[in-house]
Amino acid sequence: MGIEKRHISAYSAHVNGRVEKPNQSIANILATITHHNNDRDEQLTHTMLALNSAIHEATYTSPFFLEHGRDIHLSYSYQKESDIPRDSYEYVEKLLPSLEHTFQKVLDNLKRQEASHISQSTVTTKSHHYDYQIGSLCFIKTPNIKSK
Repeated sequence: MGIEKRHISAYSAHVNGRVEKPNQSIANILATITHHNNDRDEQLTHTMLALNSAIHEATYTSPFFLEHGRDIHLSYSYQKESDIPRDSYEYVEKLLPSLEHTFQKVLDNLKRQEASHISQSTVTTKSHHYDYQIGSLCFIKTPNIKSK
């Protein structure tokens, strides 16, 4: 499936952006829901259900589908009889091609989005790039440092 293990620095929002963004979303949703009351722990399950069943903007797929290979079935969801597999073999026969197709689609979407971010970053970097010559004078801003 093309999964790679990478070691990254801990607690770095720049490096761990794909993890920190969902954490920020969870915190923002909980802050909005529990604005006047202090029941975040009770609202967390509902928040996680909403986030796991929502279509992600980068992958165009819900996190629940990526983890379980099927859409979430809630108590009010309707499911056709033809969608229910008769046995475990039929389930696996339908699941594997579906997951391969979905993972390829997600990988393509992520690569396209990453390329878009890189091109936007390059445009931003080039717009602020200055070509200094050796020996030219320039002002370097330094923070105020208090000596003891």
